[in-house]
Amino acid sequence: MIAVPADAARVAEMEIPERTAHHAKEGTDLVEIGSAIAAAARRSAWTVQSEKPGITLAEKATQEGKHRVTVNINYDSTTYLIEYRDSHNLGYTDKHCVDRDFGNPNSKRNHTRCVGAGIHPYYNVWIGTLSERIDSFLSDLASEKEK
Repeated sequence: MIAVPADAARVAEMEIPERTAHHAKEGTDLVEIGSAIAAAARRSAWTVQSEKPGITLAEKATQEGKHRVTVNINYDSTTYLIEYRDSHNLGYTDKHCVDRDFGNPNSKRNHTRCVGAGIHPYYNVWIGTLSERIDSFLSDLASEKEK
């Protein structure tokens, strides 16, 4: 389990991954791709909740379940997409607002700027690591197919 520090209430703009082309060899069936994605998730300390051709449901929990996030990993024969599904105790908000002066030296008050969804910054790290691991496992799958 990964420890979350006391400042876990911090919220950052949530990075929304785009659909990513993967390197599984053409003709690789969805079951093999799904197995590689599930293995990559497990290797990155995610728990695979369910697997069906085209979608893997994965969860990452910390501190004995005090903090958790659940994602869908949707995939087809050429791409995959990691989508936020749910979280607990990670400060998720569908709109992330920041109070700032925006560089105006004459301003007597802060202005609020709202951007996309917000969540604890660790989410972005966890998703980035998961994506890198999926890329690696699918590349390995392509290499094995070439042998």
